[in-house]
Amino acid sequence: MAGGTIYKKTIASSVDQGTEDNNLIIDAKYAYQVPFSFGSDWNEINIGVFLSFVSGDSLNSGFNSGEAPKDSGGSTNDTFSWIGITKNAHTKSLPLDLINGGFVGYRGNNIALENSTGLNYNKLMNDFPNGNAEGIATHGRYVLSSGEILPSGLDSPNQGAIICVGLNDSESFYADTESTGNFCSYFGIKYTAINKGIPAQKIKMQMCQASNTDPHIGNPDHIFSNPSSAQLNILLDNTQVIGDYTNNMTGLPFYDPDNPSTAIDLPDSFFFYNGFDQTANQDIKPRIHAWSVKKIS
Repeated sequence: MAGGTIYKKTIASSVDQGTEDNNLIIDAKYAYQVPFSFGSDWNEINIGVFLSFVSGDSLNSGFNSGEAPKDSGGSTNDTFSWIGITKNAHTKSLPLDLINGGFVGYRGNNIALENSTGLNYNKLMNDFPNGNAEGIATHGRYVLSSGEILPSGLDSPNQGAIICVGLNDSESFYADTESTGNFCSYFGIKYTAINKGIPAQKIKMQMCQASNTDPHIGNPDHIFSNPSSAQLNILLDNTQVIGDYTNNMTGLPFYDPDNPSTAIDLPDSFFFYNGFDQTANQDIKPRIHAWSVKKIS
């Protein structure tokens, strides 16, 4: 059964993209999973995504500023959104399912969409008191480690979450889902294997920072009109795009708790799950314009 729509969005003309953006809209309670061509044979990788959010059954409608926050509930693993890397398997599963072979990445259950500079607006986040992102490592039903993703040593509510472009074209000067100009944002995650291949194996996770001062939708330097793979690869080649947003993500354990003396392979596929339902307060779908993985070593 199909769980998404491949949709061609008309955009402003560009050298790389032309006049159409071929993107994937993920339906409620569905996942998008793609294995890496190099499998688990990596020591360090960068993953980048151009992302926006649309409303309900529409392929191109945004949200009005000031709407109630979109809250997926986040009490069970199928009501969280998961973005990161996971172990590929013939039978696909969510993180924290018994058969899941492991996940390292981001978990969130809430979006507040607004065109102001409020600290908790325009971010996909978790229900921490400060509205920050959550980094998490899992294997099977076990949470191996988790915590807020913040700049090292800081506790600031305006950092550490994935930027959301989701407003309609009357709400935002810089970016919106319906325009033909700036309508998607970028986020990146860098993963570094530590003690690879031994039972003490860990994975360091660093998330991008939206800008040096402000992660909001109103920052034109980090809102894109060209969602092409070529543009995405340029960003992945620029190591400055991914800042040191780690907190205790500097060494997430990655092992099988049922066999702790045996090393397991690293995650080998990109994973994006839409935990939002299609109800009045969860009427939202992620729209992936492009994604890419770069093997650094």
